[in-house]
Amino acid sequence: MRFQRVDPSLFPREGARPRRRRSGAPDAASAAQHTRLVRRFLRGYLGGEVETLRRITTEDVVLRLGAPDGRARTLRGHDALARAAADAAVRASHGAGLAIAAVYADDARAVTVFRDPPGRREPAPRVGLWVFRDGRIAALHVYAAPPEAEERPG
Repeated sequence: MRFQRVDPSLFPREGARPRRRRSGAPDAASAAQHTRLVRRFLRGYLGGEVETLRRITTEDVVLRLGAPDGRARTLRGHDALARAAADAAVRASHGAGLAIAAVYADDARAVTVFRDPPGRREPAPRVGLWVFRDGRIAALHVYAAPPEAEERPG
């Protein structure tokens, strides 16, 4: 499996280092809120709900979508996100889309494991790295594993 270098400019500097309480434990309420934001984002993105996406993302939101062949598409800002959501909604209406298999969140970040909808012939494993700022989504980077990186039983 090859790893791609992540461009640091994709993630906002402001608020990049979360403040931790002295105990070092993440804030459970923030983690729960971030999990809800992730789920709302996916519903809004696949449903083409532009106003929902504008409310839950920062104005300078960065969305980087990695493809299994290593190429990536980077979108910046609400307008680019709205165009991508419209495209995703059309694809979702034809059976393409994603579902969340798991969300692991703390008070500043989240990692999601995506799964393809049932019936897809060639599932592509994907993982999303989310960054939050001021209670909203500031960045999402989706990594898609190439088919040869999948572990197969046997």
